[in-house]
Amino acid sequence: MLKWVGGKKQLLKELDKHIPQNIETWYEPFGGSLCVSIFVLEHRKPKRIVVGDTNPNLAGLYHAVKHNLDDLINEIKTLNSLDYYVLRDQFNDSDNPLSAIKKAAAVIVLNKTCFNGLYRVNRSGKFNVPKGKNKPNWDNIIETVKAFSKSIQSIEFEEITCQKFFEKHIPNMKRGDVVYADPPYYNTFNSYDGTSFTDEHQKDLRTFLVNAHAKGVTSIASNSNFDFTKEIYSSFDVHEVHANRCINSDSSKRKSDTPNEIIAVML
Repeated sequence: MLKWVGGKKQLLKELDKHIPQNIETWYEPFGGSLCVSIFVLEHRKPKRIVVGDTNPNLAGLYHAVKHNLDDLINEIKTLNSLDYYVLRDQFNDSDNPLSAIKKAAAVIVLNKTCFNGLYRVNRSGKFNVPKGKNKPNWDNIIETVKAFSKSIQSIEFEEITCQKFFEKHIPNMKRGDVVYADPPYYNTFNSYDGTSFTDEHQKDLRTFLVNAHAKGVTSIASNSNFDFTKEIYSSFDVHEVHANRCINSDSSKRKSDTPNEIIAVML
Protein backbone atom coordinates (compact mmCIF):
# COMPACT_ATOMS: atom_id res chain seq x y z
CA MET A 1 0.00 0.00 0.00
CA LEU A 2 2.89 2.37 0.75
CA LYS A 3 6.17 3.02 -0.97
CA TRP A 4 8.51 2.95 2.00
CA VAL A 5 12.19 3.57 2.54
CA GLY A 6 13.76 0.23 3.42
CA GLY A 7 10.79 -1.74 2.10
CA LYS A 8 11.77 -5.36 1.59
CA LYS A 9 9.79 -6.32 -1.53
CA GLN A 10 12.92 -6.97 -3.58
CA LEU A 11 14.55 -8.90 -0.72
CA LEU A 12 11.64 -11.29 -0.17
CA LYS A 13 13.06 -14.00 -2.42
CA GLU A 14 16.26 -14.11 -0.32
CA LEU A 15 14.43 -13.82 2.99
CA ASP A 16 12.12 -16.64 1.98
CA LYS A 17 15.10 -19.02 1.97
CA HIS A 18 15.66 -18.45 5.69
CA ILE A 19 12.14 -18.17 7.12
CA PRO A 20 10.99 -21.46 8.68
CA GLN A 21 7.99 -23.16 7.09
CA ASN A 22 6.15 -23.64 10.38
CA ILE A 23 5.75 -20.60 12.60
CA GLU A 24 3.84 -20.20 15.83
CA THR A 25 4.19 -16.42 16.31
CA TRP A 26 5.93 -14.02 13.91
CA TYR A 27 7.46 -10.98 15.65
CA GLU A 28 8.63 -7.94 13.70
CA PRO A 29 9.76 -4.86 15.70
CA PHE A 30 10.32 -2.62 12.63
CA GLY A 31 7.09 -3.07 10.70
CA GLY A 32 7.37 -0.26 8.17
CA SER A 33 5.15 -0.96 5.17
CA LEU A 34 4.30 -4.48 6.50
CA CYS A 35 5.67 -6.01 3.29
CA VAL A 36 7.43 -8.91 5.03
CA SER A 37 4.66 -9.60 7.55
CA ILE A 38 2.04 -9.84 4.80
CA PHE A 39 4.33 -12.15 2.81
CA VAL A 40 4.74 -14.38 5.87
CA LEU A 41 1.00 -14.30 6.53
CA GLU A 42 0.25 -15.44 2.99
CA HIS A 43 3.05 -18.00 2.58
CA ARG A 44 3.58 -19.39 6.10
CA LYS A 45 0.22 -18.79 7.80
CA PRO A 46 1.56 -18.37 11.35
CA LYS A 47 -0.87 -18.61 14.22
CA ARG A 48 -0.12 -15.02 15.25
CA ILE A 49 1.70 -11.95 13.88
CA VAL A 50 2.87 -9.14 16.17
CA VAL A 51 4.40 -6.04 14.58
CA GLY A 52 5.80 -2.85 16.09
CA ASP A 53 7.02 0.50 14.78
CA THR A 54 7.82 3.83 16.41
CA ASN A 55 6.09 5.94 13.75
CA PRO A 56 2.76 7.18 15.16
CA ASN A 57 1.47 8.03 11.68
CA LEU A 58 1.92 4.42 10.61
CA ALA A 59 0.08 3.22 13.70
CA GLY A 60 -2.78 5.62 12.98
CA LEU A 61 -2.91 4.61 9.35
CA TYR A 62 -3.01 0.87 10.04
CA HIS A 63 -5.71 1.35 12.67
CA ALA A 64 -7.81 3.30 10.17
CA VAL A 65 -7.26 0.74 7.40
CA LYS A 66 -8.33 -2.09 9.71
CA HIS A 67 -11.27 -0.45 11.46
CA ASN A 68 -12.49 2.56 9.45
CA LEU A 69 -11.88 1.64 5.83
CA ASP A 70 -14.91 3.39 4.27
CA ASP A 71 -14.23 6.67 6.08
CA LEU A 72 -10.56 6.46 5.13
CA ILE A 73 -11.36 5.99 1.45
CA ASN A 74 -13.75 8.95 1.48
CA GLU A 75 -11.01 11.13 2.95
CA ILE A 76 -8.48 9.93 0.38
CA LYS A 77 -10.90 10.97 -2.39
CA THR A 78 -11.24 14.40 -0.79
CA LEU A 79 -7.60 15.07 0.03
CA ASN A 80 -6.05 13.93 -3.25
CA SER A 81 -7.54 16.99 -4.96
CA LEU A 82 -5.70 19.41 -2.66
CA ASP A 83 -2.49 21.15 -3.63
CA TYR A 84 0.41 19.04 -2.37
CA TYR A 85 1.97 21.78 -0.26
CA VAL A 86 -1.38 22.83 1.21
CA LEU A 87 -1.94 19.25 2.35
CA ARG A 88 1.61 18.98 3.68
CA ASP A 89 1.09 22.14 5.75
CA GLN A 90 -2.18 20.76 7.14
CA PHE A 91 -0.47 17.47 7.95
CA ASN A 92 2.22 19.33 9.89
CA ASP A 93 -0.06 21.82 11.67
CA SER A 94 0.07 20.89 15.36
CA ASP A 95 -2.05 23.88 16.35
CA ASN A 96 -4.95 22.68 14.20
CA PRO A 97 -4.38 18.94 13.96
CA LEU A 98 -6.22 16.81 11.44
CA SER A 99 -8.66 14.21 12.69
CA ALA A 100 -7.29 10.68 13.00
CA ILE A 101 -8.98 9.58 9.76
CA LYS A 102 -7.83 12.63 7.80
CA LYS A 103 -4.31 12.20 9.15
CA ALA A 104 -4.29 8.58 7.99
CA ALA A 105 -5.62 9.53 4.55
CA ALA A 106 -3.02 12.29 4.31
CA VAL A 107 -0.26 9.73 4.92
CA ILE A 108 -1.39 7.79 1.85
CA VAL A 109 -1.93 10.86 -0.36
CA LEU A 110 1.43 12.37 0.57
CA ASN A 111 3.17 9.02 0.15
CA LYS A 112 1.79 8.62 -3.36
CA THR A 113 2.56 12.18 -4.47
CA CYS A 114 5.81 13.10 -2.71
CA PHE A 115 9.32 12.50 -4.05
CA ASN A 116 9.96 8.73 -4.32
CA GLY A 117 7.55 7.89 -1.49
CA LEU A 118 10.15 9.13 0.98
CA TYR A 119 9.05 9.63 4.60
CA ARG A 120 11.34 12.14 6.28
CA VAL A 121 10.86 14.77 8.96
CA ASN A 122 13.00 17.66 10.13
CA ARG A 123 14.26 18.21 13.68
CA SER A 124 10.91 19.73 14.61
CA GLY A 125 9.15 16.56 13.52
CA LYS A 126 7.62 18.18 10.42
CA PHE A 127 7.25 16.15 7.22
CA ASN A 128 9.42 18.02 4.72
CA VAL A 129 9.63 15.92 1.55
CA PRO A 130 8.98 17.90 -1.67
CA LYS A 131 6.39 17.01 -4.29
CA GLY A 132 7.32 14.29 -6.76
CA LYS A 133 6.66 14.06 -10.49
CA ASN A 134 4.46 10.97 -10.42
CA LYS A 135 0.76 11.07 -11.35
CA PRO A 136 -1.09 8.59 -9.14
CA ASN A 137 -4.03 6.54 -10.39
CA TRP A 138 -6.33 7.01 -7.42
CA ASP A 139 -8.83 4.33 -8.46
CA ASN A 140 -6.03 1.76 -8.45
CA ILE A 141 -4.66 3.08 -5.17
CA ILE A 142 -8.06 2.81 -3.47
CA GLU A 143 -8.43 -0.79 -4.66
CA THR A 144 -4.97 -1.50 -3.23
CA VAL A 145 -6.02 0.04 0.10
CA LYS A 146 -9.08 -2.23 0.18
CA ALA A 147 -6.97 -5.32 -0.51
CA PHE A 148 -4.43 -4.23 2.10
CA SER A 149 -7.22 -3.88 4.66
CA LYS A 150 -8.23 -7.50 4.13
CA SER A 151 -4.61 -8.62 4.41
CA ILE A 152 -3.84 -7.01 7.76
CA GLN A 153 -6.97 -7.86 9.75
CA SER A 154 -5.13 -10.55 11.74
CA ILE A 155 -1.92 -8.54 12.25
CA GLU A 156 -1.43 -7.01 15.70
CA PHE A 157 0.29 -3.63 15.28
CA GLU A 158 1.86 -1.68 18.15
CA GLU A 159 3.30 1.83 18.24
CA ILE A 160 6.41 0.97 20.23
CA THR A 161 10.18 1.30 20.25
CA CYS A 162 12.45 -1.62 19.45
CA GLN A 163 13.66 -1.84 23.05
CA LYS A 164 10.17 -1.82 24.54
CA PHE A 165 9.00 -4.31 21.93
CA PHE A 166 11.59 -6.87 23.02
CA GLU A 167 11.12 -6.11 26.73
CA LYS A 168 7.42 -6.77 26.30
CA HIS A 169 7.54 -9.86 24.10
CA ILE A 170 10.75 -11.78 24.88
CA PRO A 171 9.28 -13.22 28.13
CA ASN A 172 6.48 -14.82 26.06
CA MET A 173 8.61 -16.01 23.14
CA LYS A 174 9.01 -19.76 22.70
CA ARG A 175 10.33 -22.43 20.39
CA GLY A 176 8.56 -22.26 17.05
CA ASP A 177 8.42 -18.46 17.07
CA VAL A 178 10.36 -16.26 14.65
CA VAL A 179 11.57 -12.68 15.12
CA TYR A 180 12.68 -10.63 12.11
CA ALA A 181 14.41 -7.28 12.63
CA ASP A 182 14.83 -4.82 9.77
CA PRO A 183 16.21 -1.73 11.55
CA PRO A 184 17.37 1.54 10.00
CA TYR A 185 20.49 0.40 8.20
CA TYR A 186 23.99 1.04 9.48
CA ASN A 187 25.93 3.82 7.73
CA THR A 188 22.92 5.08 5.79
CA PHE A 189 20.63 8.05 6.32
CA ASN A 190 18.49 6.68 9.14
CA SER A 191 16.75 9.68 10.71
CA TYR A 192 13.58 9.58 8.65
CA ASP A 193 11.36 9.92 11.71
CA GLY A 194 13.45 12.60 13.45
CA THR A 195 15.43 10.14 15.57
CA SER A 196 18.66 8.34 14.82
CA PHE A 197 19.44 4.63 15.10
CA THR A 198 22.99 4.70 16.44
CA ASP A 199 25.78 2.12 16.46
CA GLU A 200 24.87 1.33 20.06
CA HIS A 201 21.27 0.74 19.03
CA GLN A 202 22.55 -1.70 16.39
CA LYS A 203 24.50 -3.58 19.05
CA ASP A 204 21.55 -3.57 21.46
CA LEU A 205 19.34 -5.02 18.74
CA ARG A 206 21.83 -7.84 18.18
CA THR A 207 21.70 -8.58 21.91
CA PHE A 208 17.87 -8.63 21.87
CA LEU A 209 17.94 -11.12 18.99
CA VAL A 210 20.45 -13.33 20.78
CA ASN A 211 18.30 -13.25 23.92
CA ALA A 212 15.26 -14.22 21.86
CA HIS A 213 17.20 -17.09 20.32
CA ALA A 214 18.02 -18.32 23.81
CA LYS A 215 14.26 -18.90 24.22
CA GLY A 216 14.29 -21.22 21.21
CA VAL A 217 13.29 -18.55 18.71
CA THR A 218 14.62 -18.26 15.17
CA SER A 219 16.21 -14.78 14.95
CA ILE A 220 16.67 -13.07 11.58
CA ALA A 221 18.01 -9.59 10.79
CA SER A 222 18.75 -7.62 7.65
CA ASN A 223 21.18 -4.72 7.40
CA SER A 224 23.72 -3.00 5.16
CA ASN A 225 26.85 -4.92 4.21
CA PHE A 226 29.73 -3.44 6.18
CA ASP A 227 32.49 -4.86 8.37
CA PHE A 228 30.70 -3.37 11.38
CA THR A 229 27.44 -5.22 10.75
CA LYS A 230 29.16 -8.47 9.85
CA GLU A 231 31.18 -8.21 13.05
CA ILE A 232 28.22 -7.62 15.36
CA TYR A 233 26.39 -10.54 13.71
CA SER A 234 29.48 -12.77 13.66
CA SER A 235 27.72 -15.38 15.83
CA PHE A 236 24.92 -15.59 13.23
CA ASP A 237 24.94 -17.27 9.84
CA VAL A 238 25.53 -14.21 7.61
CA HIS A 239 24.49 -14.13 3.95
CA GLU A 240 25.55 -11.31 1.62
CA VAL A 241 22.84 -10.30 -0.86
CA HIS A 242 22.16 -7.74 -3.60
CA ALA A 243 19.47 -5.07 -3.28
CA ASN A 244 18.87 -2.02 -5.44
CA ARG A 245 18.36 1.38 -3.83
CA CYS A 246 15.06 2.98 -4.87
CA ILE A 247 15.49 6.42 -3.27
CA ASN A 248 18.60 7.93 -4.87
CA SER A 249 17.60 10.76 -7.22
CA ASP A 250 20.20 9.49 -9.71
CA SER A 251 18.64 6.30 -11.10
CA SER A 252 22.07 5.04 -12.21
CA LYS A 253 23.10 4.80 -8.55
CA ARG A 254 20.12 2.70 -7.48
CA LYS A 255 21.66 -0.55 -8.69
CA SER A 256 24.46 -2.46 -7.02
CA ASP A 257 26.98 -4.76 -8.68
CA THR A 258 28.24 -6.10 -5.35
CA PRO A 259 26.42 -7.57 -2.34
CA ASN A 260 25.28 -4.49 -0.41
CA GLU A 261 23.05 -6.04 2.25
CA ILE A 262 23.24 -8.93 4.67
CA ILE A 263 20.73 -11.35 6.09
CA ALA A 264 21.84 -12.68 9.46
CA VAL A 265 20.16 -15.85 10.71
CA MET A 266 20.33 -17.66 14.05
CA LEU A 267 18.22 -20.83 13.89
